[in-house]
Amino acid sequence: MRLKSLNLFLINFLIFTTFTFPSFANSIKINGLLISDFWIKATIGKHKMTSGYLTIENTNNIDERLMSLTSEISKKTQLHVMVVRNDIMIMKHLLDGVVIKANSKVKLKPGSYHIMFMKLKKPIIVMNKYQVTLRFKNSGYIMIEMPVL
Repeated sequence: MRLKSLNLFLINFLIFTTFTFPSFANSIKINGLLISDFWIKATIGKHKMTSGYLTIENTNNIDERLMSLTSEISKKTQLHVMVVRNDIMIMKHLLDGVVIKANSKVKLKPGSYHIMFMKLKKPIIVMNKYQVTLRFKNSGYIMIEMPVL
């Protein structure tokens, strides 16, 4: 009976942290960009890929472009988008990055734009933080520490 209670507690804890923790995510404002709500999805088992999410608000009067990313956790880090082709949802690598129009925002979220961490160097564990560097066309390189949820 104790093991069942412990399992129930752990499940409730994970559900609670998954749905409440993103609201406590840090934000960074630099060069007219506000980067917020950033997080990485924890891996399950021995998976060698996971995804990451964030919001970028461009408060500048000119468009900005997120060109690429690098991370300490994976050999390959790419920008992707989910698109529907012939009634099938597929993931597409964005070779030209993502445009953030002047005075607007872009959300990288599940089922849309997102970061793919591929060929992971180790399992990605809940509550850890990992460095990810974003490369922008105009604003240069911005490093953030993304928590794992």
